[in-house]
Amino acid sequence: MHADGRGSHAEVSAALRHPGTPENRHLFSGLLCTIDLASDPVGVHDGPLEFAPPRVDFLLPHGNWTSPPPRRTADPAHTPYADWLRAVFDRWYGQRRQETEVRLFQEIMNLLLGAPAAVRPWAPVR
Repeated sequence: MHADGRGSHAEVSAALRHPGTPENRHLFSGLLCTIDLASDPVGVHDGPLEFAPPRVDFLLPHGNWTSPPPRRTADPAHTPYADWLRAVFDRWYGQRRQETEVRLFQEIMNLLLGAPAAVRPWAPVR
């Protein structure tokens, strides 16, 4: 969205077509999508697929104990971000053919299956 409130979908879509062209494809490493709980998770997953990204990554909003992310409460039973991501995972994992890699899910599966992961879940302090 532009600062004046006008939509930018057409411009963003046009710009996202450039990395997918044959001469630029080698530069296209993927797309970053910010999680917005007000957005349909399956739509957020499916929307970028028209641009054939090699990878999609989902960015959680910043939050901490004193300033939690939007709609996150202290109630451990209230898991809006996990619920949102679960809907995306179910869509991604349930596809007959993986249309793109979702780094977060791929890394979790690698760790669960004992394969090396690109990101360490934690590192000891030295």
